[in-house]
Amino acid sequence: METYVETYEDDTDRAPGLNLHLGGERNMTGYVWEDLVTGQDMDGVNIGDGIRRENEELKSGVIVQLIELVNIEGREYEYIWQEMETGGREVSYMDRRGKLHENERGVDVGTGEYIFTGYVPGRYIVRFRYGETEKTINLNGQDYKSTTYVGYGENTSSAKDNKDRRLEVINYSVEQTNEKGEILAGNNKEELLRNTWMYADTEEEMIIGIKEEGPGHKVNLGLIKRPISKLVAIKEVNGIKISNRGITLIDTSNGINSGLKEVNGSYEIELDDELINGAELEVDFKIRVENRGEKDTLYNYFEGDERYGSNQHKIITTRANKVYDYPGKLGFDASKNGSWREGVETNIVKGEVKEKIEGGILAVEATEKLYEELEPGESTEEITMTLSKILAVGGSDDLNYVNEVEIISRINEVGRRDEESIPGNYVPGSGDKEGDTGVSEVTMYNPTGDEGNTIYYIVGIVASIMLVTGIVLIQKKVLKKK
Repeated sequence: METYVETYEDDTDRAPGLNLHLGGERNMTGYVWEDLVTGQDMDGVNIGDGIRRENEELKSGVIVQLIELVNIEGREYEYIWQEMETGGREVSYMDRRGKLHENERGVDVGTGEYIFTGYVPGRYIVRFRYGETEKTINLNGQDYKSTTYVGYGENTSSAKDNKDRRLEVINYSVEQTNEKGEILAGNNKEELLRNTWMYADTEEEMIIGIKEEGPGHKVNLGLIKRPISKLVAIKEVNGIKISNRGITLIDTSNGINSGLKEVNGSYEIELDDELINGAELEVDFKIRVENRGEKDTLYNYFEGDERYGSNQHKIITTRANKVYDYPGKLGFDASKNGSWREGVETNIVKGEVKEKIEGGILAVEATEKLYEELEPGESTEEITMTLSKILAVGGSDDLNYVNEVEIISRINEVGRRDEESIPGNYVPGSGDKEGDTGVSEVTMYNPTGDEGNTIYYIVGIVASIMLVTGIVLIQKKVLKKK
């Protein structure tokens, strides 16, 4: 080298040689899957292990973004260079000249997978946006969260939910009346997507150098079902009393229960028509609310970051906020029912229910005890309701008396919906009940079987003969007076 240079004259020189190395195309791959429950954390909350197994399902439709982190004069900026859906065939990207290319055909990938290619060296994170389009409407932030964080690897989850966005999703649905319950159940897709979409970012940034063809590992996200929230209303018959002309026919509190039969919490009563007609029926019901959900904590979402709440290992509670009872054909006497009041809000129930209440169906609201905060497995104290009716055979009364109660509004500290029930949607008398609805009924029967049918028939004939005879006698008496 020195000999070669020494042959140059004073006005001659040369630059060092430049060797260009063309490596393979730079790429980054990964997938999204649903992680299954594998155990519980220190608080008893169901969790996954953040490692994908063969029996765990890959999820397509999640939006994945390749984001470069750029620091300019001490401020951090995000530049989204590429975006695609898991399991999709199209990719949107920004080229090196700043031109946006939308939905161009990319590399074919499998279910739940994505791939980014041809990006420049830099500092990167990957963002996963789920529950943002109808393709992932059932994979939203109301029902799902990022699973246990493990870190980068071939089959591990390496992203966490953004805590600020998670708090927004929680606050949206802490209190749930019918309108919000219908949205969270998917009956208003636009509102559900707007308020429950969620995103998770990789926890550690990836620095991709000039000579590197990628991060050297997959970048995955595991999603897990959030703990179930379930609040149920339980209504049972507590006592029955029937009396006629001063004679007690049935009184369960004193062991007089001949002809009384319990069927799945409701009661059937067999009495002859002459005993039923004119009798007074009085029924005591007992009602309570029970939390049959799963354990959850603030720590499950915020990992002890006290900016999002203190005492994060406290078990989350759920409570009923309003409970309505529909007495039906039975009479309600406020003087006998101190735990209930007439006059209810109708703008927090389903439209059809509102119409029925405003059209005359009686609804009463519980005033105490049913609104206690409940951890999973706990129930409120019972309250009672006493209803009565003067019985009459024939006419429009079919002697079937149904009493119904429903949770109209509920509060959950982490905004979790009830997956089995929508508050305030039960139409009185429909029988189409969910878990948050309790129904009990009392039915009066004439004795069954051939003998019973014969008795009923004879009683009917005798009554008819007496009626005809009565008419004849009256007519004769009036004629004599003339």
